[in-house]
Amino acid sequence: MNEFNVPGDIRKLSRERAPEFHKLLQVPPTSQIEVGQIWSTRAALDLTSDLRFTTNEARLVVILTSATKNTHPLDQVTTAPISLQMGMATDFDVLVMGDQSPLGFDFMVEVWNETPVLVTHFKQYLGILPEHLVTVLRTVYRMQVLDEELPIELRKWVGLRVIDESDPRLAFQEAEIEAVEYLAQAATAAIELEAAGTELTYIAPLPRVPRILELQPVRRKLSDLIRTRRIGYASGGMEEQQTYVVHHQTDREELVIEIINGLRPPYPVYLKVHNLSPSFEGRACTVTIISTDSEMRSQDARLELDADIIVGNDPNFRRNQIKTVKIEIE
Repeated sequence: MNEFNVPGDIRKLSRERAPEFHKLLQVPPTSQIEVGQIWSTRAALDLTSDLRFTTNEARLVVILTSATKNTHPLDQVTTAPISLQMGMATDFDVLVMGDQSPLGFDFMVEVWNETPVLVTHFKQYLGILPEHLVTVLRTVYRMQVLDEELPIELRKWVGLRVIDESDPRLAFQEAEIEAVEYLAQAATAAIELEAAGTELTYIAPLPRVPRILELQPVRRKLSDLIRTRRIGYASGGMEEQQTYVVHHQTDREELVIEIINGLRPPYPVYLKVHNLSPSFEGRACTVTIISTDSEMRSQDARLELDADIIVGNDPNFRRNQIKTVKIEIE
């Protein structure tokens, strides 16, 4: 666990909950840095052969601002460190507790302690906050930047306001600012070195790995899921029939795909893309349909509106026997 380079209190907690924390470390990396993600950071980072930034306890951080799609290792991302010292929470610390925590234990996000981090300073992706907490995080961060009071409805997600200068939480905050200086100092140095034309040594960029969606088919009318497009029916004047679809939807993205099997030779099994968000448009993918007694996998395909993705041929295929549709998106 020393190799993971996490703060002592989190390392102690991880030992107490070893099986759960081991699963956490197996979370696959992501190809995109997004608000609400949780990352560990490196305890040592070399920007040049003679310029190294180190810390005894590398912090876990939460992303406050998204990175660009084509992220460079020396790009900067705004983050906030996490802490287990919940009793020190102020009104600009977002509390993450119970089953809301991707880490399996309670913690707070120190939004007030925002710090820039070089992409190459990130070490391991550990998960992402639930969508409603990402919304809370965005709002709290915006209020922090604007120096405004939080809306009443958000106060249940944060600590209590600092009353005066005798509040012991202020001393805690000073220590926390110092604890993440290794991140900010590296980010500042990278800007200065690049401006001076100094050749930098940096770690390889984050690997791009497939995004995997595992979806269960449901029997629905397409018009219930796609209200902005006209749905064609098999023959004019007929009432729309229910069909088998897989549907993925979040606050930021959506994918609606119909599962179809032909009734004539060669009895094709394919997916029809009826709706997709811009973030999915044009991306390469493969699809695996897992049924109760068989498994079929498509060739490489591309996600495009109205595209047909051929998965295979099977005269005995039954849509009501599908257990899972796995879509791997590059």
